[in-house]
Amino acid sequence: MEIRIHFKTRVDSDFEGYIREKMQRLEKLTFGTSKADFYVRNEGSTYVAELVIHTGHQTVFLKESDNDLNRCVEVLLDKARTKLSRLHDKVIEQSHR
Repeated sequence: MEIRIHFKTRVDSDFEGYIREKMQRLEKLTFGTSKADFYVRNEGSTYVAELVIHTGHQTVFLKESDNDLNRCVEVLLDKARTKLSRLHDKVIEQSHR
């Protein structure tokens, strides 16, 4: 999976590595060549994280906001795992009909 991370706020390189590691775990739920764009920005005291995943012929968009950057990213990645898992199950089920 090709992962591009875009920050409009200051974070350290360890945090970026953490996000990449978590995103790589989602790769088993994608189809074929996949691309992911991960955006993090702050709006006042709130952090906003957005994730766009292009997999197969599907595009998944997720957005999360929170006052805590770590919680914001964790919730977003949990949502992504759930959404991709459901999409994966749906596509596999349809292919077996």
